[in-house]
Amino acid sequence: MISSGVHTNGIASDSSLPVMTHKTTANPKDVPRAGAGSGGGADAVSVVADLLGRAVARRAGDIHFEPQDDGMRVRFRLDGLLHDIDRLPASLAESVVARLKVLAGLLTYRTDVPQEGSFSDDSLAATDGPPIDIRVATFPTVRGERVA
Repeated sequence: MISSGVHTNGIASDSSLPVMTHKTTANPKDVPRAGAGSGGGADAVSVVADLLGRAVARRAGDIHFEPQDDGMRVRFRLDGLLHDIDRLPASLAESVVARLKVLAGLLTYRTDVPQEGSFSDDSLAATDGPPIDIRVATFPTVRGERVA
């Protein structure tokens, strides 16, 4: 799930893993806003739910959301190695970070300080299993907030 820590070792690129790109198609005026200055809140909800579901299905140990110049890179830690899984457009990146912060009970308006939080999600767990506990840590960077 999502855990804290910056990992630079064990980075891998696996061409067998599909890399998907989410594109915002909704009109920002018709979509509830996730936070100040961001559009596409409803898209962020579905993107986060999809990514969390995929991470649980693949038994990922971590999910890293890393801001880039052209958007946000999403990587899963599978068997100890980070794999590129997705690339989100810049227009959606801020809303995805805000959604994760809301789920974890973090302050969405504080982007200048690191924060840590957690949440449990029953919908991601197996039908007879316990809920999935997810830790969230944010860290401000020059390109935006990094979430791991």
